[in-house]
Amino acid sequence: MSKSGPVGHFITDGVDYHHYRHGQFARLLQPVDFLDSKGHTHRAHPELFSDGRSGKIGYYLIGSPFRSKYIEAWTMHDWYCAKAKLLEPGLRRLVRDAADLQLRNETLPALGANYVLRAVAYRFVRGHAAIHRNDPIAHWYDDFASEEASHLGAGNPIAPEPVPVMRA
Repeated sequence: MSKSGPVGHFITDGVDYHHYRHGQFARLLQPVDFLDSKGHTHRAHPELFSDGRSGKIGYYLIGSPFRSKYIEAWTMHDWYCAKAKLLEPGLRRLVRDAADLQLRNETLPALGANYVLRAVAYRFVRGHAAIHRNDPIAHWYDDFASEEASHLGAGNPIAPEPVPVMRA
């Protein structure tokens, strides 16, 4: 893993979630857009259910689930991981691997995460993926508020979507 190099930036400033009373997850209300270092735009669409940033051990190493200055990165990662669950096993793994690399090499550095935090986060998400690799296939309603939302960005989930970029 390179300690430096070109990274993209978030077009969206912040994340707008509806938090449910029990606090286990929240529903994304507005899109989150990221322009990667190759000029491709990635979008996490509204109606995604997110746990912010998974795992209890990560709370101490990486920060709280929804009160993190890296929440945009975790949201983008959640989007791609949710989309991966809807794919056949071989493609599911490729998309999940790409999401984990994007987290480590692009989205976390774009928000100022240092090398150590990125390395810990990457090991954490890779371990989580390995533990859940053989879980049954999820239904759309496990990760999305509506079936329509589960189909957004349906072509190739790791390919950039044509999202209009407004520049100042």
